[in-house]
Amino acid sequence: MTNIKRDMNIKTKLVLIMLATSCVALVLAGAGFIAYEHIRVKSDMDRDIRSLARIVANRSTVALTFNDSAVASATLAALSVKSSIVSACIYDRSDHLFAEYRRDEACPPLYPGLLGDNGVVVYDRYSNVGEDIVLDEQILGKVWIKASLHELIGLWRKFLLAAGAIIALSASIAFLLASRLQRVVSEPLMRLKKTVETINSQKNYTLRAAVDSDDEFGALNRAFNTMIATIEARDHELLAANRQLAENEKQLAGINEALEERVEARTAELAETNAKLAHNSVILATVLDSMSQGLIAFDADLKLLVWNTKLSEVRGYPAAMLQAGRDYAEFVRFDLADEALRFENPDGVLGEFFREVRQFRQHLFTGTRLDGRVIEIAGGPIADGGFVSTYEDVTLRIQAEAALKEARDAAESATQTKSQFLANMSHEIRTPMNGVLGMLHLALQTDLNASQRNY
Repeated sequence: MTNIKRDMNIKTKLVLIMLATSCVALVLAGAGFIAYEHIRVKSDMDRDIRSLARIVANRSTVALTFNDSAVASATLAALSVKSSIVSACIYDRSDHLFAEYRRDEACPPLYPGLLGDNGVVVYDRYSNVGEDIVLDEQILGKVWIKASLHELIGLWRKFLLAAGAIIALSASIAFLLASRLQRVVSEPLMRLKKTVETINSQKNYTLRAAVDSDDEFGALNRAFNTMIATIEARDHELLAANRQLAENEKQLAGINEALEERVEARTAELAETNAKLAHNSVILATVLDSMSQGLIAFDADLKLLVWNTKLSEVRGYPAAMLQAGRDYAEFVRFDLADEALRFENPDGVLGEFFREVRQFRQHLFTGTRLDGRVIEIAGGPIADGGFVSTYEDVTLRIQAEAALKEARDAAESATQTKSQFLANMSHEIRTPMNGVLGMLHLALQTDLNASQRNY
């Protein structure tokens, strides 16, 4: 095939080029038009069927509410005006067949449930549409409509036949025009070819090609006429260029050797740097995982950057959430709404904490989870935007502080009781002693013998 193309004369090649260009343009244009029409008609058909499914769903809420399959069947019977619909079904909320309309095929006893984009799936030359029947935000059942694509296929075949006829007619006209227009290019080339053959056969380099135009062919002929006169000069120039090229190759070899040495040195530096980075990353990961506190960091867009293994143990975040790029809002929803591990009684304090975090400010919050564990969250902003927070389970510390406070209160109460007891005893002892001392003073004022005074 390649030899045949190479051996064709210029006239045939020009005709084939123009004809091929025209045919390719026509085929592409026709294919684009047919593809566009096919997509448009298919989209319109799918949209119509989806609209019918929505209408049937809206009109079937009463039938499903009152379990009236006759009304549902009457609603489906209205689809008989659409010849492309082969069957339509209504299923209850348990996906069992409730009512049906059939033209060619019966409805499945259970809801098929196989849906593609926009609720439409196409297989076996059929378009299948499903729609939920909703009343007061509750799903009462589903509508399933199956429509034939034979109409679309027939339209597609008509488009292909019309496009084929147009392309054949256009190719015939293009062939006639190309057969005549190719002479504008082929005739000057044929004359130049004849001149070249004459010079080659006669070795007569005084011959020149006729220059009868100022276009590219005229320029080609003038260039051909000056070619023979400049062969020797160009040969000398070529030899000089070869010598210069050899010299340049030597210089280039030296430059390449120096460049290779620099590349090797740079590669070694880069490998060493990468090794240090990898080592530092391992050290950082080890340090983070050895922390007794959970740690988490987010970037300026509130996307998860880094965390340690202690975080899941302390806060209870599931492993599926701890993925780089997770949005901070997901963690907020977990803290507020998780059925097992959310914080108790979320109020304005927790909301203010979340606002401080989102504004990358210093933050501190202590909250109690539903399981009774007390979590302390502390952190602040990081240099390039974002924030870092630590999570610590302070349940034991809170319990110890409470026990310490209780012991302190008990000690203070015991001290107060002791002081009151000593005050009462001092009063009770001091009262009779005052009387004894008074009587002793009076006795000393009387005449006593030595023995009595000694007592």
